Amino acid sequence: MSAWQDQRSLLQHLLGRPADRLLLALVLAGTITLWLILHAFLADERPQVEIYHHEQLLAIYPMPEGGRETRFVANGDLGP
Repeated sequence: MSAWQDQRSLLQHLLGRPADRLLLALVLAGTITLWLILHAFLADERPQVEIYHHEQLLAIYPMPEGGRETRFVANGDLGP
């Protein structure tokens, strides 16, 4: 067997049968579709404010819509 025939049989082995390629394409398409669906449903589009005290997360508040001003009183070491 020549080197060319060895390379050709190796390539055929790596490419697999048509059913293998179809199955791989379906799994890949399903994975991408599932990721996009989960990303769309779980993603919160509104920006959030995170309040930290000494590198500890105390609270997360969503930013108000329409540019409204919102005030929060945070109690800390020096008072409110």
